Amino acid sequence: MAVIVLYSGAGVLLLDVVLTRLPNQRWWPGWAVVGGWLGRWWPLLVAIVLAATAGAFLRLGARRPTATTSTSIRWESEPGRPGLLPRTTVTPGPPPVRRWNWTAVTSIVTAATALAALVFTAQSLSATREQITLSEQGQITDRYTKAIDQLGTQGPDHLQTRLGGIYALERLAGDSPRDQPTIVEILSAFLRSTLPTAADHLNGATNCPATTILQVDMRAALSVLGRRNHAYDKRTTTDLHDVCLVGADLSGTQLEGANLDGADLTHANLFAAQLTGANLYGADLTGADLKVTFLDDAVLIAANLTRARLEGAFLAEANLTDANFDGANLTDAVYDNNTITRGATKNDASGAWW
Repeated sequence: MAVIVLYSGAGVLLLDVVLTRLPNQRWWPGWAVVGGWLGRWWPLLVAIVLAATAGAFLRLGARRPTATTSTSIRWESEPGRPGLLPRTTVTPGPPPVRRWNWTAVTSIVTAATALAALVFTAQSLSATREQITLSEQGQITDRYTKAIDQLGTQGPDHLQTRLGGIYALERLAGDSPRDQPTIVEILSAFLRSTLPTAADHLNGATNCPATTILQVDMRAALSVLGRRNHAYDKRTTTDLHDVCLVGADLSGTQLEGANLDGADLTHANLFAAQLTGANLYGADLTGADLKVTFLDDAVLIAANLTRARLEGAFLAEANLTDANFDGANLTDAVYDNNTITRGATKNDASGAWW
């Protein structure tokens, strides 16, 4: 019976792990579904197991009745033989009475009690973990609110405060991946509100300043957005549409999958920048430095790349439909059969392959 208690305890502990820990695992989202289903129906499953176990052991607890007999010897004479000879007679005993093996029954009751105690312990552990989770969520909410307040401070005197808010949000995204999409949106909104907008056009030119200087807090926000784990984005991207980044130094910047639709990147330094899968629809990249820049799978439809330097740029699977490459340098640019160049112009361009 000690073995029964041991296996029962192991089963309850396994159930506790399934109900509380596995739903929080990130490597398979299905654990949340399994944990939720077991969270609703586990009492029924435990009851079924208890009933089956009790039935089996109660059946074993009942002793099988054993038929009894009595044997008697009588001495009788047999014709033709001298003296008395023994005769053995077997007489059936009274009807057998079914008796309980009270030792087995006691062991069963002990095992059931231990199992019930273990189930109660598992419930207590689950409730404790739920309380801890609620407490952690409350702490995350407080940290989130404080970081937003820090990020919202204005003026050069509050630069350190804004930096603290930016890095607090990065730490929060690491501690609570489900909040990462919201944090990406917040940092993107911070950059859009800080940078000038290129939405207004006049005779084909934007109203952007001659040069965009990226302040320390802007660079910090870009760095945090660039080094995040994209696995938790849930289709959220860095959104920098219609921003002014004229002459900005973005060399080596991680902008994978970013939305730069309509952005003004004239003469921007994007050397070795990561723009894989980025949306640069209608963006102005006139004279931009795009040497060895990762633009594979990027959307450059109707983008202006006049006199842009694209030596060694990665353009595999990029969509260059109707893009303007007049005077651009595409020497040693990497492309493949999926690179779309339909309608793209290349007057006076060098290294163009289409």
